[in-house]
Amino acid sequence: MIALRATLALACLMYPVAAAAELLAPFRAMIDAAICKGDPATVRAVIALARQTNPRDSAEVDAILAGFEADQARLAEEKKAAKEAEIRHAGLFDNWDGKGELGAFRATGNSSNTGLSGSLALTRTGIGWRQKLLGRADYQRSNGSTTREQFLFAYEPNYNISDKLFVYGLTQYERDRIQGFSARYAGSGGIGYQFIKQADLQLSAKIGPAYRVTEFVNGENEDRIAGLLGVNFDRKAIARATARPQRCNRQAA
Repeated sequence: MIALRATLALACLMYPVAAAAELLAPFRAMIDAAICKGDPATVRAVIALARQTNPRDSAEVDAILAGFEADQARLAEEKKAAKEAEIRHAGLFDNWDGKGELGAFRATGNSSNTGLSGSLALTRTGIGWRQKLLGRADYQRSNGSTTREQFLFAYEPNYNISDKLFVYGLTQYERDRIQGFSARYAGSGGIGYQFIKQADLQLSAKIGPAYRVTEFVNGENEDRIAGLLGVNFDRKAIARATARPQRCNRQAA
C-alpha cells in the first residue's frame, strides 16, 4: 500500500503540466486535485467539464486524461501481479475466508433439554483454483434421550476452465442416527457455470454424477449411483467507503 501511494504521488508530479499550460487556472487546479485523489470517476467528470467549457484546449485535456488512464492501468497491473505473488507463496493455512456459527441451550424444570449446534464454512481462492470446506453439527438431548444427532463434513475443490466455466469435485460425510443411518459417504464430480460473479453477488450452478454409500443403524449397507444438481446463491452487504485523498505536491507551470 505504501509503495502504491508513493507511485501515485510520483505520477502526479510527472503528468505533462506543460501540455495543460493553456487551461484556465481554476480548471487546472481542479484537474490536479482530482488526479492526486486517484478517483477515475472524479477525474473523468472534471476533465469532461473542462473540455466542455474550454473547447480550444481539448487536445491538452485529452493528453492529461490519456496519461492518467495509462498510469492507472499500470498501477492495476502492479497490484494484480503483487496479489498473484502473494497467493503463489501462501502457506497451507493462509488466504482462507469464511464464517462460523455456534449456539447452545439448556432448559430445566418439568423436562430437561440440552442442545449444541455449530457450523463452519471456509473458502480459499487461488490462481485458477477454489477450495471449500464445510462442517456442521447439531446435537440435542431431551429427558436423557438423544433427540437429534446430525453431523456433516464436506470438501469441494473447483478448477476454473474459463472465466465462467469450472469443474468440481466433492467428498462428503454425514451422520444422522435419528434418521436411521450411522454414516453416509458421497463422492461427486462434474461441471459448473458461474452466472454472476461480483463482489457482493454470486450465482453458480453445477451438475454431475454421484456415488453414495449408506451405513444404516440396523447394520445394513446400501450403495447407489445418483446425480447431483446444485445451485449456489450468495449475496453480501458491502460497506462502500469514500476514497481518501492522497497528499500530492504537483506544481503548475
